[in-house]
Amino acid sequence: MNNGEDLERVCEAVVLMESEEECAAFLEDLCTPQELRAMELRLTIAKLLLEGKVYSVVVKETGASTATIARVNKTLNYLSAGGYTMVFERLGAEMDSLTRAFLSLKTAEECERFFKDLCTPQEIAAIAQRLHVAMLLEEKMVYGEIVKQTGASSATISRVNKTLNYQTAGGYRTALERLGGRK
Repeated sequence: MNNGEDLERVCEAVVLMESEEECAAFLEDLCTPQELRAMELRLTIAKLLLEGKVYSVVVKETGASTATIARVNKTLNYLSAGGYTMVFERLGAEMDSLTRAFLSLKTAEECERFFKDLCTPQEIAAIAQRLHVAMLLEEKMVYGEIVKQTGASSATISRVNKTLNYQTAGGYRTALERLGGRK
């Protein structure tokens, strides 16, 4: 798989989540705590900007730097794939939860648009790579072969394995089971 196919697979998994609990568990397993915090912050910033709030209010309400706010604003106004606006139109004031935002997405294409607005290309690549690694681990592939196929480091593979098999919120399992019928 390549990064585009990997992101497509992540988005297929996201739209298969049926509840906030499942979606939260999947995101918790798939993303690092730092990525989740960054996504939550960007989502909150986007919501406030879409509500017409000025930078000083956004800074006060979120504690975000003006540089972070400017990046979200630039995405909203110039680089948007339409993901933020689509979620805001569906959720309005309820656009305060990352899991609710992801659950509002109806198709993998909508999810891709949202990810492209919400995350940096590097974050998307890392998140997509981790799901690919989890799929290969589930197929009992050895680390060396996973490194060759995905380019993931052995540390990343080890962390995904640990999350998948020992310290899991259950999100990887749910996603892999539901994606299993779609191979």
